[in-house]
Amino acid sequence: MRTIRQRQLSEVNTGLRMNERKAVTRETRGAYLKAGKKEKGLILHRYVRLTGYNRKPAVRVLAKPAAGKTGIDGETVVCKEEKNKA
Repeated sequence: MRTIRQRQLSEVNTGLRMNERKAVTRETRGAYLKAGKKEKGLILHRYVRLTGYNRKPAVRVLAKPAAGKTGIDGETVVCKEEKNKA
C-alpha cells in the first residue's frame, strides 16, 4: 500500500516520459541560458511545473550547457567524462 506522498509523487512524474522530458529540457535550456534574472525565474517556474523537478535540480539541469554543444561564447563544451578519457 502506497502512502499519500508516494501517490502525489507518482502523479507528478507521470506527466512526461523521459524522452519528452529531455526534449523539453533541450528547448528550455537555450532560452534559460540567454535570459536575465527575472526571465530565468519565470522559465524555471514553468519548467518545474511541467517536468516535476524540484527547483535546485532544475537549475542545475538548465544552467549546464549540453555536452559537446557550442556554448554561448562559441567554444565547444566538453563534459568531465570526455576530459578524463583524453
